[in-house]
Amino acid sequence: AGSLSVNADNQSSVSSTVGAASIAAALGQGTAVTVALAASVALNSISGNVSATVKDAQVTTRNGDITIAATRTGTISTTAAAASVAVGVSGDKGIGVSGAGAAAVNKINSSTTAIGQNAALNAAGAVTVSAGSTATIKADIISAAASVGAGSGSSGAGALGIAIAYNEIGAWTAYDEAGNTLSQTPTLGNRANVSATLSNTPVSATGALAVTATSRNTITANIVAIAAGAALSGSNAGAVSVGGTFAMNNIGLATGALIDGDGTGTGPGIAAASATVSASDASTITAKALSASLALAAGASNAVSVAVGGSVGLNSIANDVSATVKNVDRGLQTTGAILVSAKSAGAITAHAASAALSIAGGGSNAVAVSAAVTYARNVITTGTRASVVDSAFVTTGGSGTIDVKAESSAAIEAKILAAALAVGVGGSNGVGVGIGAAIAENYIGSWDKTVEKDAAGKEKTETTAYTLKGAGGTAVAALVSNTGVSASKALSVTATSAQTITAQVVAASAAIGGGGTAGVGASAAGAVVSNAIAVATSATISGSGTTGINAGGVVVNAADTSTIDALAG
Repeated sequence: AGSLSVNADNQSSVSSTVGAASIAAALGQGTAVTVALAASVALNSISGNVSATVKDAQVTTRNGDITIAATRTGTISTTAAAASVAVGVSGDKGIGVSGAGAAAVNKINSSTTAIGQNAALNAAGAVTVSAGSTATIKADIISAAASVGAGSGSSGAGALGIAIAYNEIGAWTAYDEAGNTLSQTPTLGNRANVSATLSNTPVSATGALAVTATSRNTITANIVAIAAGAALSGSNAGAVSVGGTFAMNNIGLATGALIDGDGTGTGPGIAAASATVSASDASTITAKALSASLALAAGASNAVSVAVGGSVGLNSIANDVSATVKNVDRGLQTTGAILVSAKSAGAITAHAASAALSIAGGGSNAVAVSAAVTYARNVITTGTRASVVDSAFVTTGGSGTIDVKAESSAAIEAKILAAALAVGVGGSNGVGVGIGAAIAENYIGSWDKTVEKDAAGKEKTETTAYTLKGAGGTAVAALVSNTGVSASKALSVTATSAQTITAQVVAASAAIGGGGTAGVGASAAGAVVSNAIAVATSATISGSGTTGINAGGVVVNAADTSTIDALAG
């Protein structure tokens, strides 16, 4: 043939918008009770594999290239919103209760593969085997609930606002569809992959040989939950509001470029002008969450108000990126350069805040309680490996360098805030209680956590210890093993790792209690941040095959630049 192109391409997109609203009102001389509920749920999924294959075939082109390519683009964009308002007003007792919940589950799980298997490729041009995948999820989740209860007798108000987002790229065990439950410690299932492979396939090309796998993954989640309750009474008043958000975002794929075997016969099994075996991944999670709760109670006699705000964010990136040449024992020979490269870049940005405000005023007694809690856990455990095993490399031209390199960068930015304010003022007694807690755990690499317990079985957090899982943590490795090298220029084996954690965790609380007889204000705030980086970075030449290593120069270099910048207050 003049040229050969085998292409598979899939572009899938899902866009959904769901919403629910409820308004209830009751007016009466006796007792008025209103209940308003609203809920919206979005379930979105993209699956199905994409593959391009040349198998058990001898292909020769007279004047063109050979291309085997598979590409996949998947996009999910969803908005879920819910709002409810309840108003109960009576000449005697008025009660309003409202609840709003919005949730979305978004999943992309598919493999993209380009394969040349048990074939022979002879091109009067270039030979390209490529797999590319782009997966994008964007979720905006909003819930709001408001209630009002008013009466000359007693009155009450209750409001609940909940927003939930679960997003995953790859296969995870976190979400149980049968039970509609979530695990806070998800693990990878059968990992989806993006792979470009030449298996037991000799190649002869006058142009460049390229075996490349590329993946780009992005999750963006914005979630907001607001709850407000107000009770006004000529006698006793009580108000309770709760606002909460929960977000779980996971990315887990295997991205690999592989040459395995070069057939049988004599002479170089793979010959080209130059050769590139490259795998690269860039994965990003951006999660922003806000919960706010307001409770207001005012009564001529007694008043009680309780406000609670909470936000939880769990984010994980667990990819595997590898570029491998193995069992090319007849040899890979080029006039130009040979590059075996694995590169990963992962980033998690987590911003979460919770706020609670409680105000109670009573002619006699008043009690106000507010609590705000924010928790985030961010983990990146991507492994990056470039390896040449049981093979032979030869370059003959003036630009015949040989590079085997693994590059990894990971960054976590966590900004976590919790704020609570309680004000209780009574003609006789007034009590205000405020509690704020902000917690963040940020880990790059694989760690085992051990916590000592006291005699009562309670964990002693001050003795918490972390050790590298499997004595190695996450690996960034460049390896040449049992491989003969004859290079007209330099041989370079390098591994570089650059990991960064930036954390700002702040908790604040204030309480005011005022009364004609007694006033009590009590507040407590705590901020906890735990950060750990565990990356094993190595560059190795082990064994030199039957021909040894002959090159213009040899460089073996491993470097790690990791930093942690943390503020807790």
